[in-house]
Amino acid sequence: MTINSTRKTAQVLALSALAAAVAGAQLSATANSTRYPTMTYPVHSVQYQPQAYSFHRYTNGTLRTTYVSGGATLPALAYEGATALSSNPSTPVAGSVFGYYKSVLSGDNTVIQYCQTGSGFGKKVYDGLSGATAGVNGPCAPLGTKAGSTNGFGAPQTGTGFPITDPDMDASDSPLSQSEYSTFVTNKAATRGEPTELPEIAGSVALFYNNPDTGSTQIHLTDAQVCGIIRGTTTNWSQLGFKSRAIVLVYRSDGSGTTFSFSNHLSAVCGAPTITTSQQFFDSTGTTCPCVVTSLPAGASGQSGNAGVASFIAANAGTIGYVEAANANSSRNAASGINYALLNGFDPIKNLPESAAKLSGTTSVVKDSVVVVATGSAATTAPLSPAAKHAGCVLLVKPSAYANLSGGYPIMAVSYHLYAYSGNGANNAKLRTLAQELTKSGIIYNNQTGTKNITTVDAATTTKGTGTTGYSTLGISFQTPVKTASNACIGS
Repeated sequence: MTINSTRKTAQVLALSALAAAVAGAQLSATANSTRYPTMTYPVHSVQYQPQAYSFHRYTNGTLRTTYVSGGATLPALAYEGATALSSNPSTPVAGSVFGYYKSVLSGDNTVIQYCQTGSGFGKKVYDGLSGATAGVNGPCAPLGTKAGSTNGFGAPQTGTGFPITDPDMDASDSPLSQSEYSTFVTNKAATRGEPTELPEIAGSVALFYNNPDTGSTQIHLTDAQVCGIIRGTTTNWSQLGFKSRAIVLVYRSDGSGTTFSFSNHLSAVCGAPTITTSQQFFDSTGTTCPCVVTSLPAGASGQSGNAGVASFIAANAGTIGYVEAANANSSRNAASGINYALLNGFDPIKNLPESAAKLSGTTSVVKDSVVVVATGSAATTAPLSPAAKHAGCVLLVKPSAYANLSGGYPIMAVSYHLYAYSGNGANNAKLRTLAQELTKSGIIYNNQTGTKNITTVDAATTTKGTGTTGYSTLGISFQTPVKTASNACIGS
């Protein structure tokens, strides 16, 4: 049976609004799949009790037109547009990355939803780790709320090809570690083969603050001042040249690619003792460490997600924290002293594209390697052990290559798409299109062909001060490695 138009409309609305379980229909009686016994799955809303559904299991939804993704909060506004500020999961608007992807799937009534969980939890859903017991079908946590074991990516429970056991794509700003890669292989090898990791987009991490005493002009900070705030030696705004007011550091409490990118810069500029590069800022129990710091400045406050940090800072005078630039920009109120700082004289939005243009897909990418983090160290890389069965599917941008780029905004993030080598069903060709969309846009933005179809992302450029979004393409040099890997490593 096909889903009638009324139910399809209800499905889209339910996904966008975090409503109760998505309206669905029976699976195709002619689907080429294996019949399984009736199983019990939880529906999204706490208003409902678990219900039983008899279904055909698909490897990853061979006949589906709803794509389920989630993970990093940093790139959400680029991938989805303004809906990412208010909905979780969100669906794309025209001009966003996923919105443009949807538009090129000619004749395909595709729904694409993105659940912001943070990079760390997103990789748990992707890997099938015990810390994400609900899997991809668990409800997407509300914005600003730390995802727990009963959360997931909010995949629909019913409808053609649902429920699914794996997301179509996961996004992370912290690259795969050896343990994360190995966990995926251990849990997923039989159906999904191996991980595929592709660098897709550059972002910037802003120093976002709330201090009415600063006036309406953006403050200027130096690396040394930021290092002092993180280490707890700079504790009062008077030390930065303003009226006396206690500094309250706001940090990410969840596993975060934004934290990884921020600490990647701190490790390069703060000197001895070296600040740890990690996706976990602090953990009092130490269970998720290595952590960026082993102790917090007095009064520091942990919040979940970029939106959660930005909202907390906007509501509390005296605070300062690290936030993805697009989220910071959406929460700023310069007249009230709620703004993001210039760092070393550079703007996290205006000066990001020239930073991204300096990163080379030829010299900065290593294949089939993982990131290595250790307490008191900058991030390094190491080859996969044992070696991957299929070479060339994991593309890692060396963190040292963008830890302190000169001539542009210095705190840059590289966000990845994580796919699976196999088990994508008939959707594999469409996922390849998605994987290549941003590198194609790099060519469009450099005025070689076409028009600017993605408006949530700026182009990598050598022209200073041209950024408008807080995101950037990675430049033409990334086109060939991403295209080659996606064509070879996103299979059916």
